[in-house]
Amino acid sequence: MDLSNLNKQQRDAVLATEGPVLVFAGAGTGKTTVITYRIAHLIDSGVSPARILGLTFTNRAAREMAERVRKLAALDARKKPPTLCTFHAFGARVLREHIKELGYKPKFTIYDTADQLALMRTVMQGVDLGSRDVSPRHILSQVSLAKNSGLVPGPEDESAAALLYDRYREGLKARNAVDFDDLVLLPVQLFEANRAIRDRYRRTYPCVLVDEYQDTNVMQYRLLRLLVGTRLNVCAVGDDDQSIYGWRGADYRNILKFERDFPGTRTIVLKRNYRSTQVILDAAGSVIACNPERKKKRLTGTRSKADPVRIISTEDETHEAKKIASDLQWRTRSPGAAWSDCAVLFRTNAQARHLEQEMRQRNIPYHLVGTTSFFDRREIRDLAAYLKAILNPYDEISLLRIINFPQRGIGPETISRLIRFSTNAKKPVGRVLRDAASAGAGPRECAGVEAFAGLLESFRRKASHARPSDLLRDVVERTGYRKAVELLYPSPREAEVRWTLVEEFVQAAAAYERAAPKPSLRGFLETVSLDNRPEEGDGNAEEEDRTSLMTVHSAKGLEFDHVYVAGMEEGLFPHRKSVGEEGDTIDEERRLFYVAVTRARHTLTLSYARSRSRHGHVMETEPSRFLAEVPAKLTDFSETSEDDQASPEVARAYIAEMRKILNAGPRA
Repeated sequence: MDLSNLNKQQRDAVLATEGPVLVFAGAGTGKTTVITYRIAHLIDSGVSPARILGLTFTNRAAREMAERVRKLAALDARKKPPTLCTFHAFGARVLREHIKELGYKPKFTIYDTADQLALMRTVMQGVDLGSRDVSPRHILSQVSLAKNSGLVPGPEDESAAALLYDRYREGLKARNAVDFDDLVLLPVQLFEANRAIRDRYRRTYPCVLVDEYQDTNVMQYRLLRLLVGTRLNVCAVGDDDQSIYGWRGADYRNILKFERDFPGTRTIVLKRNYRSTQVILDAAGSVIACNPERKKKRLTGTRSKADPVRIISTEDETHEAKKIASDLQWRTRSPGAAWSDCAVLFRTNAQARHLEQEMRQRNIPYHLVGTTSFFDRREIRDLAAYLKAILNPYDEISLLRIINFPQRGIGPETISRLIRFSTNAKKPVGRVLRDAASAGAGPRECAGVEAFAGLLESFRRKASHARPSDLLRDVVERTGYRKAVELLYPSPREAEVRWTLVEEFVQAAAAYERAAPKPSLRGFLETVSLDNRPEEGDGNAEEEDRTSLMTVHSAKGLEFDHVYVAGMEEGLFPHRKSVGEEGDTIDEERRLFYVAVTRARHTLTLSYARSRSRHGHVMETEPSRFLAEVPAKLTDFSETSEDDQASPEVARAYIAEMRKILNAGPRA
């Protein structure tokens, strides 16, 4: 392969194909390039593509990796390609073949967040939580953290999550369902309990690569160790300075202890940055250097022109939004400039409101990242529930969602009778539909339940041989779903928009069939479940010329010419829950700031408001400590646009005041 376009450290990482290899890839240093070249080099050296496993964290990253490898290695379409996927997609593959070893039936369902919430609400009904005011969503987050950390609550733990943990897991298994966390947890349990299956996967994948290793949690780390075993032919690529998911179980220490865990590791540090100016890199480096536990490294930029980091002080959040918006208008006046060259980042979603209002008032085209997913729309969830209930008769959550939609005369009382009857009979609701009369339902209700049961059985017979798209069309037609949509949305325009979503879902099934070697209903539902996850780094997926507004977490993996970070205030960024008595995650907040700063290619603007409304009260604020950690020589204050009322003299006074506050002494 021609490696002449790689720098020395990148070439070293590509060519080191034996034994454990750790690549520290700083922001913008060509991480994806190294991974894809390394896989292509393995294939070029005679390794069968089918024996390579590459694990990452987002579907977007996996798709990009697969496409680049295909081009680099000129893969023959007739040969099996490398397995390049997320940890969870890999886990789903394992469970697809072996979940019966864990006491599940093969046709399991993957529950999404809404399904999980519905189950948790059911589980909570039978537990006395006393005076504790807890929500199903909060309990689920605690259960998820426990699963990802491998920490099963003990008998001494009296928290609400501990009381519900086993009941929730039992509820999943009773419905022959798994949640997203189980896609890693269950394969770990399988490999630990079944040596033969574990060794089979070790033989299948002698070459393992992990992208974004700093984001692995305890269970993902255990899965990797079980896959690699003593062979130690593993390559991990990541950056401890960009570990920002501790709140969901990620442990940045995994990358720092890699050399200890895998003896004989060769460590390579990529320091050449191809994205940002040196001023931006030095600003980011100065802040992240304040974190005590990290791999020391200084990135060197390749861009010659370097504007200073601008710091803007404003009266309040409204004035902050006006300054940012006017600056965006000023930037896009330059020839060739585009709205999509710019992004406004913030720590919390609540900050978006004032920015959106100002964008709309000035007719600035923008895209707010994190809006409702296609798969979260009611129509898609309804039809997906039909498919899940057809595939898995034990999936009560999906069945109860559709049992009376479209309406077929099965009221809430009849449904309650069926649930009680199934509980007493120790059978899932789907297995007692033919016993509606025994459950106490009246003749009219029995007819509706009987018709529904017959419809499902008919769909199941068709599912055994039909393509998912054909089955989906049949479900839509025979249930009268279009008529139901028209009744639900009296506005013809709204009904048509909703019906378009249905048609898009059918097309999604058809697209899956074209791409899948062996299309199946289970495969399609698995694809839907794995795709229906909020992913970082998808903010620029749309090609329209619009400025992106997003949280810093959503910006991970993206880059823009001009980046604005709003709300640089104590209690906001860093967030109040990360400092003082409420938390001890200030290091992660600093890593989050580092990620925000390194999204910028050419210019970086940091803004803060001297007062901000909180819970209906106007509160004075202090500038973020992170601003003081940026060397003064790298910063500047300037007018942002022609209609900005702040003069350079006023701006200099602001920054002098700010530095006086910041240098007054350390905070808790």
